[in-house]
Amino acid sequence: MVVTTILTFGDLIRQHRIKAKLSLNDLASLSNVHKGTISKIENGEVKKPEFKTLRALSEALNIPYDEYTSLYIDVERSPEFLILMLNETIEAKGSIPLISKIANKFLEAERADSYESTSQLFKSTCNLEDTDIKLALFKTIIRYSRGHGVVTFLARSLYQEYLIERNDFSKLKATYESGVYVLKYTEQLPPEERTGLYYRLAAHAYSLRKYSDCIQHSKALLEDEYASKGTNELRAHVTHVLRGSYYHLGEYVLAEKYAEEYKKCFPSIEGDNDRLIMALLNVKNGNKALAVEQFEKCLQLCSASFTVHIVIEYMAFCFEHDHIDKIKNLLLTYEGRIHEQIYSTPLEKAGLARFYKLKGDYYTEVNDVIHAISSYIKGAYAYASINNIESKRSCLQLFSQLSCFSWVYSRQS
Repeated sequence: MVVTTILTFGDLIRQHRIKAKLSLNDLASLSNVHKGTISKIENGEVKKPEFKTLRALSEALNIPYDEYTSLYIDVERSPEFLILMLNETIEAKGSIPLISKIANKFLEAERADSYESTSQLFKSTCNLEDTDIKLALFKTIIRYSRGHGVVTFLARSLYQEYLIERNDFSKLKATYESGVYVLKYTEQLPPEERTGLYYRLAAHAYSLRKYSDCIQHSKALLEDEYASKGTNELRAHVTHVLRGSYYHLGEYVLAEKYAEEYKKCFPSIEGDNDRLIMALLNVKNGNKALAVEQFEKCLQLCSASFTVHIVIEYMAFCFEHDHIDKIKNLLLTYEGRIHEQIYSTPLEKAGLARFYKLKGDYYTEVNDVIHAISSYIKGAYAYASINNIESKRSCLQLFSQLSCFSWVYSRQS
């Protein structure tokens, strides 16, 4: 039978004092804590010293913050003190496991009301800047709320968890499923969070090329009573991904419909996306000459950051209609500008990845194997950064095929 020995405050101080080869007088001098008080703590006469006393002794003995604070939290029951300790531990940059432990102890405190304590912790967590700590605390609230039926803060914490985790582009597919799970709790979310969820899921689905899902989330937003009273800008963003989704699904009539709806949002402004979508629709409608004019106009008027999106669509058009010579000019003219930009969102990274893949296709077409291989490798890395495993594998397969061809050719030579 295993016997578990519980370390007391007296044990902790005495063990570290002896290890440091300090007398009671030495420790009293270093910590500014009276010798008699230290003796009573070590002998167990004072079973629970004040935290400030424990801290003074621990700092004098170089006991790690997490070690003595964790021991103190084990015996603390006051929710008021626990929330103070939580804030102090966050400021002191204590470990995330310790922060989670204190938060859970606060929620489980006997004298605390479940709803009120969860509300208090949720609000204070929302005000934090450190995303790792925020995520850990929201996860703590989720576990507690699920077990105690605090559905409102279960829903709201799940939404906040999704907002944080979706920024990890290497896990886009998994975090999308987490966001979809939150839809079960939309009735528990405040209106601004509910509409925010619809909008972010629409954008997330679009990044993953889940265009049917994107349409579903976008329409849920447009049909939401709260969203209908909101800003024109939010409606415009949703209309934009709707027209793009219908275009990629081959529903060109609906794509044109939402292109017109988008123009109504900003009637006096023609943006980069507007010009590009019209060029693409003209390609699908067979107006090739007009499409070329519009591609050229797009490149003349677009912002530098949007260049890659136009170039990849123009390159795809050139491949489809056997205008390989135009691709050479596109690369000479715009590749430098493309490489100067910073790509931070999944859509931007996907555009850059597709550029490298198409560039590899071009160099393969003109028998420049070295540049083709380099482009496919860059494309694979770019696709990997947004968790697009299928496209990453496609680039690596093309790289492998060219590498084998190059080796065989060099052996024959």
